[in-house]
Amino acid sequence: MSILQRLQTSITPLIAKQKKAGELQTAYVKTSISRTTDTLSTLADDTKNYLKDLTASDSFVTALQAQLDFQDSIKTTVITSVQANMAATKSLWEEMTPLFTMNRKVTVPTTETA
Repeated sequence: MSILQRLQTSITPLIAKQKKAGELQTAYVKTSISRTTDTLSTLADDTKNYLKDLTASDSFVTALQAQLDFQDSIKTTVITSVQANMAATKSLWEEMTPLFTMNRKVTVPTTETA
């Protein structure tokens, strides 16, 4: 087998792995953007509702309760988003790791000509 044939045989699986890695990374980025958009939309809605509740407050107690509810809502939304991002990153890592794990001995090419 010539060096060119061995090189082609060695590179073909690498190209397939690179393609799969690209697909995984693209899917990860798309879902991350979607998740971020959903989170920001939720935060914007919560802020709008908080401001409505605040302006409708007729006492300090109701205004304070609106503030506490708003803070709890933001905290829950952000924590949920961060946890989802961490899970997605972990999943990507687990899917990508086997693609780039060497499962055969690396040999130095001989001095054959192509």
